[in-house]
Amino acid sequence: MLIGFSVGNYRSFKDVVTLSMVAAEEANDNDELDKNNVFKVNQQFSLLKSAAIYGANASGKSNLILAFNFMRRFVMNSAKLQITDKMIIFAYGIVKCLLGNTFRTILWKKLSV
Repeated sequence: MLIGFSVGNYRSFKDVVTLSMVAAEEANDNDELDKNNVFKVNQQFSLLKSAAIYGANASGKSNLILAFNFMRRFVMNSAKLQITDKMIIFAYGIVKCLLGNTFRTILWKKLSV
């Protein structure tokens, strides 16, 4: 399960931005919304079941999806890559190698005992 995703120096993202699925602790007047979209991991930690990405034209929505796709392909093909392989990705404003780009994911998996 994805808890958070951060990307920086990629396409239109110069600085690091983060999409977090951690639910805010703010009190919500609509209990039905919390019931349908929030689940408790433990007493101090709740996660969102879904999130929406919206914004003005040219604000980076598509580039965030492209960053997700890049990370997915990177993880899926990581066993095939060699240390000497070069990867070309689109950095902020230019094309450059992977070095210097920031991709972070925070994953959570419940371990069954």
